[in-house]
Formats: sequence, structure tokens, C-alpha cells
Amino acid sequence: MLIALSVLLLWTVRSVLAPFVIGAILSYLIHPLVRLTSRYTRLPRAGSVAVVYLAVAGLIT
Repeated sequence: MLIALSVLLLWTVRSVLAPFVIGAILSYLIHPLVRLTSRYTRLPRAGSVAVVYLAVAGLIT
């Protein structure tokens, strides 16, 4: 019964979950680049995240 309710809930909110799943996948893939950037440039983590996100956005566009 609990599994059926869980499946029904996920099916109901599937359109809302898509951006969260995509965001989780992107953060998982970008994490090693952020770690390397913060280690070698001695930027704080927030700065490394900004640099990597800008670089990835620049490559995409």
C-alpha cells in the first residue's frame, strides 16, 4: 500500500521533479571541477562555483 501511494505521489509531481533531478545530476558532474578550481586557485568555494558555472554556461552557449 505504501509503495503504491509513493508511486502515485511521484507520478503526480513528475513535472515538478524534473528540474530538481537535472540540477542534482549537473551538480554531481560539476563538483570535481569546483574542487579542482578551489584547490589550485585558492578561491573560496563560492568563487570556484561561480567560475565553473560561468565557464560551463559559456561552453553551452
